Amino acid sequence: MTVYSIAVSPAIELLRPENLGPLLVLYVGPDQILPLTSLLGAIVGILLIFWRYVVGLAGKVWQVLFRR
Repeated sequence: MTVYSIAVSPAIELLRPENLGPLLVLYVGPDQILPLTSLLGAIVGILLIFWRYVVGLAGKVWQVLFRR
């Protein structure tokens, strides 16, 4: 029986199970993203509810900062 040795690139070497430990910490899946998108949606929703007031306040601040 003959066993052949095949050269493996360093990138594929990183994908071996014993080398995946540090990479698992960087995993971001739907269970981490969905609460963040829900929070972002709530913030945007509140901003849109009070959009008139936000635009009015921004206009007043702009006038105060750039008076002639």
